[in-house]
Amino acid sequence: MAELDRLAFIEVRDGPQAAIDFARRTLGLYRRALLKPRHTFVRPIRVSLHESYHVFKRYLQEHDA
Repeated sequence: MAELDRLAFIEVRDGPQAAIDFARRTLGLYRRALLKPRHTFVRPIRVSLHESYHVFKRYLQEHDA
């Protein structure tokens, strides 16, 4: 998945804490976007945001102490 690739890249480039911080920030942004009325996004974009949101959430559950 692309989000996991992004997180792995950040881990290598900037370290694990930077990847955790990125995941935390992006999770918040995506959550706010998903809480907007459904007509704000077309379905494929909304589905993609939802999938990415869950990738970041799982990542934080596994890596955030």
